Amino acid sequence: MLDAPCSALGLRPRLRCDLTHEFVLRQSNYQKRLIINAAALLKKGGRLVYSTCSVSPEENEKNVAFALERLPLVLCRPPVQCTRGGLKSQGLSDDHCELVERFEPFDELDSIGFFYAVFEKISDGFERVFVDDDIDDKDDSESEM
Repeated sequence: MLDAPCSALGLRPRLRCDLTHEFVLRQSNYQKRLIINAAALLKKGGRLVYSTCSVSPEENEKNVAFALERLPLVLCRPPVQCTRGGLKSQGLSDDHCELVERFEPFDELDSIGFFYAVFEKISDGFERVFVDDDIDDKDDSESEM
């Protein structure tokens, strides 16, 4: 289980949001590193549940697409499907969108916003994977929650 540190953009009530897009992108890059390390710890056939309490596609669908593209992982059907799946046009195929769960804070389920995907490792070992850090490293401490 990788319940990744995130922007928390799915939590509510949210009376004010001072987060910058750069902060969200830095969170996404940090999450990618965590996914890489978690995948390295899995044996072939092992499963990894990746989750966030964010509604940001950068932290959700785009990170899943990154993992599918660069790591020996495939998506598994969630044990229970409650939502319409992932956002389209955010890096995942339509079939892959059906295999992730996205809960929105404004939908009929009346929950906080969160996301999860279940991966299975399909082979042992993989080449070292790097995350492209093209985000300015200026201090965003005032924007962090």
